[in-house]
Amino acid sequence: MRGRLVGMGATANVYEWGESEVIKIFHDASRAQNEAEKEARTARAVSELTGVRAPRFVGIEVYEGSACLVYEKVEGPTMLEQIQATEEDVIANARLLAELQHELHQVQPNVAPNLRLEMGRSIQRVGELSDAEQAKLASILDRLQDGGALCHYDFHPFNVMITAAGPMIIDWMNALVGHPAADIARTYLLITAGELPPGVPEWLNMTGARELFTRTYMDAILEISGLSVEDVDAWRAPTLAVRISEMSGGKERETLLAELRSQEVMRL
Repeated sequence: MRGRLVGMGATANVYEWGESEVIKIFHDASRAQNEAEKEARTARAVSELTGVRAPRFVGIEVYEGSACLVYEKVEGPTMLEQIQATEEDVIANARLLAELQHELHQVQPNVAPNLRLEMGRSIQRVGELSDAEQAKLASILDRLQDGGALCHYDFHPFNVMITAAGPMIIDWMNALVGHPAADIARTYLLITAGELPPGVPEWLNMTGARELFTRTYMDAILEISGLSVEDVDAWRAPTLAVRISEMSGGKERETLLAELRSQEVMRL
């Protein structure tokens, strides 16, 4: 039943599964059961919410001895793949990204906030940080507000698909409940740091379009949400630390670690 490859990720690949579904197959078979069960809990919870643009979660399927996840098939290019090489289209898509994220933040799940808690756990896994740096980040998190909004926490243009029925948001593995500013800080970091994924038009990196997209997105999300630059910047240091915890090594990790240590709030 497994068909063509339709998506590639750091932890799993996605394939067609029959006519109307897709299957997410994890790279690491030894962790597949735990990863599938964890994501399934989130996927079921998201599926039960009203007003969320997410593919329907079907269930866990065992394929070639490993636990996999089956979702409704959503067809269309990602936002990044379909952006045209014009200023107008870059601006329009950046504004759409902000509108979709704000729409998402209006959903208030009936569960206790857990975003700050999960951020703290992730930060503790960054071995390069000294005890003093860990304590400083814990203190910063303690001063930030919880909030009760649905936060995708991996919200970027490659996780928005443009379908015939309208935009759909995919890859909900990191979804949490917390403050919208934390989710915005995460998105800002994801769209400004690192290389663009394969399949993205080269001109996005070569023409300043990425900077225009980022600036337009931030202007739009702050206007729509009523949040300030300071509200989002307050989450910058812990957001950097969480991103570092997700990376196994390399130049980008070193760059983010240096930026984290240069943050004024880390020196106070």
